Amino acid sequence: MTNDKQFILIATPDESMRKVLLEAFQEHDCPFHYEFVSTAQEARNLLSQRNFHAIVMTKAIALSGDEDTNGLITSQAGFPPTITLLQQGDAYPHYLYNALKINDWITVPFDLQEFYNRIFSVISRADDSKPIEISTKTQLIATLEDANQRVINWFIKIPVKDFFTRQGEVWSASDNLDHLIKSHKPLAKALKLPKVTLQAMFGKSQNPSISYDELCQIYRAEIAKGAQASGRYLPNQENPAEKAEERKKEILHQFSNASAELVSILEKWNENELDQYLLPHPIIGRLTIREMLFFTIYHNLRHASQEGD
Repeated sequence: MTNDKQFILIATPDESMRKVLLEAFQEHDCPFHYEFVSTAQEARNLLSQRNFHAIVMTKAIALSGDEDTNGLITSQAGFPPTITLLQQGDAYPHYLYNALKINDWITVPFDLQEFYNRIFSVISRADDSKPIEISTKTQLIATLEDANQRVINWFIKIPVKDFFTRQGEVWSASDNLDHLIKSHKPLAKALKLPKVTLQAMFGKSQNPSISYDELCQIYRAEIAKGAQASGRYLPNQENPAEKAEERKKEILHQFSNASAELVSILEKWNENELDQYLLPHPIIGRLTIREMLFFTIYHNLRHASQEGD
């Protein structure tokens, strides 16, 4: 094996799964260096000794009830991107990636190439989550379009049987997507208003826009204090008994249209105007248009996966 291969850690107590994976890796020339462990404690030990580019673990390991393990995933800086291995019939793990920062999942049995692609993808997204520099309108539009597409890619792959499933009070996938639609639409509507109306309602900014990363830090701090969505931004919490597949497609189409409209309207704003005019954010307060769009990018990523955190 060459030295430029990336390292992955596979944590599963299932002997048969380890055997299947090991045989597949040996037969098809695995593109990664890999280590197997059986418990959360063994995973902690290895993670403390070396750097891994990704960790693949079963739902049993993720929900082992070991508080130290959960703390490691949610709070340790630099924790590698994580994929959960699910068995057929397991509930969609939205509560997992919200609580434990799971980046993706794959259901057993799976195609080996798909497995490799998922690992490459979460590693790539982790690289993408490093500090983002968005200094021009062109970069802003490109980043927003990418974030919109990531939302679609994330939700479209969720099986319809899981799409409307909730875990207690935690939102379902459909709830999260509906919330994003309800966040995009009023912003697009506001950006259509005459500039003189915006100025009369919210004033003009006297300060330069802050950076994308500064905006994200401010928002995360408010969420940590307990801030959450309310009012018109709350999802409908649908659970269709019939034609669920059709309804899922409709919600995805609604997001696609809402996000495309926002980009189209943004294109009509010039560079200076993005820093001059203000809009109210329900949690952070008044933001420049540029800052509001920074938030929209981060908000997309946060609800579509944990890469925005």
